[in-house]
Amino acid sequence: MSRDLDNFKRDEYAERKQLGQIRPLVANTPVEIYSPRLGVETTAFMLTITNDSNQDAVATAYHDDNGTTYDRDTRIGQKTVSKGAEDAKIGLYLAANNSAGSVAVESSAAGDLTFTLWGIERPKK
Repeated sequence: MSRDLDNFKRDEYAERKQLGQIRPLVANTPVEIYSPRLGVETTAFMLTITNDSNQDAVATAYHDDNGTTYDRDTRIGQKTVSKGAEDAKIGLYLAANNSAGSVAVESSAAGDLTFTLWGIERPKK
C-alpha cells in the first residue's frame, strides 16, 4: 500500500467517504461523478459499479486532472459488468487535487449502471 494512503489513514483530518454516486441516463455519454472542492486534497481508491438490468453493460471511467475532457487520453478504466452479477470494482489510486479537474463515468446502456466513487478527503496543508 502506498505511503500517501497510509498517511491519509493516520491523518486525523482525513475523511473516508462516498465521493459521488450517479446512474447515467444517456448511453455512451460521460457524466461527471466528482470534482474536488477548492482547498481539498482527495485520493479516490475504489469505483463500484452495480448492474441491476437484464443485459450486460460496459462501464468506463475517466480522470481529467485540469478539465472536463473525457476521451481515450483521459480514460482510466473500462469493464464489462454482467447482468445480475455482484458489483464490479475498479481499484484506483487517484489523486484529484485540482478543483478544475474531474472524474467522470460512462455506461454503454442508459440507466442500467450505478457508479459509486469512494475515497478520502482532507484539507490542503
